[in-house]
Amino acid sequence: MGVDEKNIKIFFSGSRGYHVHVYDRNFQSLNSGERREIIDYLMVNTEKILNGNRFHNSLKAIQVSKILARRIKNLIKEKKLKEVLEKHGVDIERTYSILVSKDNLRKLEIGDLSFLPKSRGVKNLILELIERISKNIRIYIDAPVTADIKRLIRMPHSLHGKTGLRVTKVEIDELKDFNPFYNAVVFEDEKVKIRGMKRAKIEIMGEEFSIKAGEKLSIPEYAAIFFLCRGVAVYGH
Repeated sequence: MGVDEKNIKIFFSGSRGYHVHVYDRNFQSLNSGERREIIDYLMVNTEKILNGNRFHNSLKAIQVSKILARRIKNLIKEKKLKEVLEKHGVDIERTYSILVSKDNLRKLEIGDLSFLPKSRGVKNLILELIERISKNIRIYIDAPVTADIKRLIRMPHSLHGKTGLRVTKVEIDELKDFNPFYNAVVFEDEKVKIRGMKRAKIEIMGEEFSIKAGEKLSIPEYAAIFFLCRGVAVYGH
């Protein structure tokens, strides 16, 4: 997307997911409609992949078309293409001869589907492959939050009211190993008395805690705070 990595900061939200802050003037003035274009790009909106018998002229659509061409080449190489065609009830020999053509595969790579037979079976096959490819490269984001230019950003290092966990900065190369139930915990292990209102459990700081309605527990502060914030327990016995 043309964003320099040094202009990106990632924060664990304190609850579910992460917030990506982009410090780039080219992005700061984007309106909701322009932000939705980013959403379509990241989440691979399949409705905006095809335009009749061509792929849309967009980076993501062309990426999908190149992967589709590569997928068909692999099916040919693995001698599985005819098997796939048979499952979709198409004219196997005719469709196969069209798809194995190097010229047609080159057309597919640049987003041109005009060479394909106009049968329902072929159309369904292509749509199915496009959907599978889209799922594999899709980046799942919170679309309403991304498009909303009026939402407040959760303050870094603040505590999330529904978990008691800290909004924590995460370096890009540390993201894979980041564990919010260890790295975003701020409370200590001093014992706190709570009484259960609902059944719940949590693994935090490497230890599992559970509670049920009416149960009285004395557990580390970080686990007690989590249960209190989730509304499944009350303070004291």
